[in-house]
Amino acid sequence: HACMPVHACGWDVTVTLDTSDEVGEIRVMGKLTVATGTYELTCDSLIVMGANSELEIGTESERYSGDFTLTLKGEQPESFMHMGHDMGWRALLALNGGTLNLHGEDRVEWTRLDANVEAGSNSITMAEAVDWRPGDEIVLVSSTNDWNEAEELTVASVTGGGTVVNLTSNLSYWHCGTIQQYTRPSDGKTWTADMRAEVGLLTRNVTIQGASDSVATGTGAHIMVHGEDNGHMASGYAYIEGIEVFRGGQESILGRYPFHWHLVAGNGTGQYFNDSSVHDSTNRGITIHGTD
Repeated sequence: HACMPVHACGWDVTVTLDTSDEVGEIRVMGKLTVATGTYELTCDSLIVMGANSELEIGTESERYSGDFTLTLKGEQPESFMHMGHDMGWRALLALNGGTLNLHGEDRVEWTRLDANVEAGSNSITMAEAVDWRPGDEIVLVSSTNDWNEAEELTVASVTGGGTVVNLTSNLSYWHCGTIQQYTRPSDGKTWTADMRAEVGLLTRNVTIQGASDSVATGTGAHIMVHGEDNGHMASGYAYIEGIEVFRGGQESILGRYPFHWHLVAGNGTGQYFNDSSVHDSTNRGITIHGTD
């Protein structure tokens, strides 16, 4: 389907998304906000452009408590062009004064193991209590020189006052959960090395993702905050926390990353991308280019 802009020149319109839908390209020139609920929006690209234009999913003071997924599905012929610039497809863009305000839930994003765990185990003990839920996806990093021993796992339940995470499958590898103590014989100097494997939460309640064919094609979603471009347009802005970027980035394509500040220069002051997960990407992770 095609989708009209939520704002036309000279208007000042706020549109609240309170349904799930699939459309073509969306251009936000006013304000698009997402109601609290369980919603999925699928579109070719979503472009936030123009002075005071905004995509708002929660706020800093009132984080989004629903479950929202934005799926970007556009193809190369549907690439967004602006002032002679090709800004790509499957894009979430903020440019020419546009702002992304994305504020997912405040979760325990990562912690460490608190005990060694053997291959074949289906539970892990954490160094601090977590608020993870059944069905959440987590990553447990490798404890050896082989990065392939990092494991993506699914939470079955959390017990032990939040410190024991029970899994839906057995671990394939051993992971370290101890702090190592060392003493140098020559002078008795002692020190510690925290070798406890990190465990991170991948799941978030606000998800930006590429369409299901992104893995096969290497062409996922990309989020870009565009700068002033030598004064030709106003900068975009991003204040992002607690989101999940899944199937992001576009393989071997310059400038098409899961999240990207592009030549924002001094306008980067105060902007942030915090407490979020970026996984199953095909081209980098977070790119800060020409931005202070």
